Amino acid sequence: MKEELLNSRKKDPFKTLGVSAEDKMSFFLLKWVFNAIKQDSDEDDAKLKGKKFMKKAELVQQLSQNSELMDALEIKSNKDLKKMVRQANCVKEGCLTWEEFLSFFFCRNGSYAEQVDGEQWWNNLDEDGNHLKAESTPTKDQQSNQMDLFSDSKDGDESSGAKRRNRNYG
Repeated sequence: MKEELLNSRKKDPFKTLGVSAEDKMSFFLLKWVFNAIKQDSDEDDAKLKGKKFMKKAELVQQLSQNSELMDALEIKSNKDLKKMVRQANCVKEGCLTWEEFLSFFFCRNGSYAEQVDGEQWWNNLDEDGNHLKAESTPTKDQQSNQMDLFSDSKDGDESSGAKRRNRNYG
């Protein structure tokens, strides 16, 4: 029985990713919230591409009705909630995908770089908290080429990518 317990701990994706018990609990609390109001997008939706999403307005409405949940998520007021949700990064205006939803909550007190990094622990898990199957990762050359798109600058000015990021997220 002791061996089974040790094996189960080794298989816990949260433990293998170094996630704290508090963040693991937050993950499942957020999953509960997301599942309560999620919708399916159409495969032909150019931005959501068939992903599950929630409307930002519905998120605000649901959380506003539950002060205990707001306290658990460390949100002080409905006004703060509305402001934070309105400013949340999203690929489609007024909507949050599962990944955007998690990034919003886990990075809301962090920098923009933390939000777009892609290396967050929750990006390695599916909606049920299981490890995602390994996808092909870009080579260093591919990553370098992607970063070059944002590093073109003239005379020491910010690149257009940096200006756009600062304007949209700053």
